[in-house]
Amino acid sequence: MTFTVLAVLCSRKEGYTASVLSHALEGVKEVEGAQLDIVRIHDFTVKPCNSCFACIKKPGTGCIIKDDMGENGEGKLWVKTKKANGIIIADPVHMWSSSAGAHAFIERLYPYLWTGEMNGLPFFYISCASNQGMQRFSAKEINRRVIPWGVRMLGPLDVHTVFLEEAFVKARKLGKELALAAKKDAEKGRQAFKDEVEKFLYYQKTIFPALDIYMENLTQGTNSYEKSLFPPALKSFQNKEAIPLLKKAAEEFKEALKHYKAGKTEEAIRSIVKTGDYWTNATWIEYLRDNVVGAEQPKAYRPLPKD
Repeated sequence: MTFTVLAVLCSRKEGYTASVLSHALEGVKEVEGAQLDIVRIHDFTVKPCNSCFACIKKPGTGCIIKDDMGENGEGKLWVKTKKANGIIIADPVHMWSSSAGAHAFIERLYPYLWTGEMNGLPFFYISCASNQGMQRFSAKEINRRVIPWGVRMLGPLDVHTVFLEEAFVKARKLGKELALAAKKDAEKGRQAFKDEVEKFLYYQKTIFPALDIYMENLTQGTNSYEKSLFPPALKSFQNKEAIPLLKKAAEEFKEALKHYKAGKTEEAIRSIVKTGDYWTNATWIEYLRDNVVGAEQPKAYRPLPKD
């Protein structure tokens, strides 16, 4: 059986980033049945998301923007993402961060968030720097951005040209690893995470752990319940549907914070996932459903816990 790996180059056609990608693709080719679809992001039109929420109102219809990631699911680049059993992004470091091209591409995968179709998709990212570096910071940034979709992150490979030859070897190995996962995706179907707990446990072992992101965000960097988002939210929420969910989120968060401070990672993850599920549904009802999006929360996106 054949399978498709989509490789998205976000730099010059010839350069350090492209050279690392070429070795990764050699690794992909080592796996029988591999079909490569290699694109350069600059050869396509990828506009920023305009927050119209059409993809939320009608999950599965794609994006309505008239460009290569839109056209109601008919955009040239969007069609390539639909066919892919695995995705590689190769990106240069720009201004201590990922490039605008990589950012735009990932941002425009937004419609998949509401369908869950990318849950379990094999994914590999190359971040390449040649001056001051910041390749690791850039890799962390991309890792953070793809967590919501639940892709199965391999690597990532953060590269400085000082270690270019070593990076070539790692790239080929990771390319083959991604190809094997993509082949399995084609043969057996997407190996989706069964729930948010499994996803969080998986990402806890990556370059940017999911639990730590949530804790910093909800506590506003304080690791304190008193200075977290919950006390002011409990005072300000008005919607009668949202308030009971918010209260459950607050109680679960207290448990998560207790476990987190005690170093009990798995217990903290189980509690923070429930916190996030209740919090997401509560804030959707309070702030988004009627006043912003004009639609119910999509069923595939953070469903309520089964109490």
